[in-house]
Amino acid sequence: MDYDWKNDQKTTEICREMGSYPCITSYNAEGNLAQAKKEYQIKSILDLGCGRGNILNCALSADIPIADGVEFFKSHISAARRTLKKFDKSRYKIYQGDIRTWQPKKKYDLIYMFDPICQEESRKPFFDNLMNYLPDEQLIIYIAVDLARTHNLLANHFEHASENSEFPMFKYHKIAVPDRNTFWKDK
Repeated sequence: MDYDWKNDQKTTEICREMGSYPCITSYNAEGNLAQAKKEYQIKSILDLGCGRGNILNCALSADIPIADGVEFFKSHISAARRTLKKFDKSRYKIYQGDIRTWQPKKKYDLIYMFDPICQEESRKPFFDNLMNYLPDEQLIIYIAVDLARTHNLLANHFEHASENSEFPMFKYHKIAVPDRNTFWKDK
């Protein structure tokens, strides 16, 4: 049985309080991961705000050896584990944590984010935490629902890193450079 987020009012209300989305789709996760693998050697991925495990499922199905995720809600983690039960458990781990404060214990080849935080007051703590632990030149697929909300927080740290001008894959740089990210200029 699939998790029914529409009828989970408690989780939906907590999501709204945290500034997160109760449910978002993966858009073209398969295409995003295929493009990343075409351009870079991707052996591990971390999905921030992994929800029910859709991105992790796509990553493991695309033969990415390690696909880990972070999720706040136990009900989402349970649903993700059900989604991933067809894979060897040594290939994935789902951490329970608040992505505004959680930090990984290891480095990943790729971090996947589908606009995990929607409320302005929650976005800055999330991105401050993220930039505190990201290593220089970390690859990130970042899909933003509203780029204008994020542009000022990230534009000078994220450099477009794909041969495809429409593909939202970036390299993170600890040192900010004005107008580094041309990807968001005309969006």
